[in-house]
Amino acid sequence: ACAASCAAATCASMVLIPLGLGSLLLNVVLPFKAESVFRVPIVFPVTDCWSLGLVLTKVIWRLVQTDVALHSLHLEFVAIWSQVQGSWTNLFFDLGAHARFWRSLILPLLSGLVLHLVFPQAVAHTLVRWCIPEGMVFLRAALLMYCYHVVLAVRLTAAGVPLAGV
Repeated sequence: ACAASCAAATCASMVLIPLGLGSLLLNVVLPFKAESVFRVPIVFPVTDCWSLGLVLTKVIWRLVQTDVALHSLHLEFVAIWSQVQGSWTNLFFDLGAHARFWRSLILPLLSGLVLHLVFPQAVAHTLVRWCIPEGMVFLRAALLMYCYHVVLAVRLTAAGVPLAGV
């Protein structure tokens, strides 16, 4: 059980999270590089998204380690590291630390990536398929290209403007 959990955590932290972050960053920046909504550059996920995400993950990890950003993530990592007494061997064999690692570090990052990567595409494709008429080709293409920007704008607005009475 420990080996499977450790292998899955390694896969999630070295492959899934960087691939998700790279895809998100590429999907946010790509419309600025495209000539129009109909001509989008070809992206190869292994080299483009994963390598970009790996660099972004390293930058975020350095900011967390130096406690510059994501203070709660830093506190949780320090708590897990002290729980296993600073030993990689103890981390490998401690199922309680594995559960805490998954519950507090990996799963929140993966759920955030799903919210920002999968949800916008699912909503955009549903709207394009069922709500927007076929004659509105430009609107359909623009919605598919800018769906990530809409979700980020809504999230930033919700974070920046507190709702009264809620």
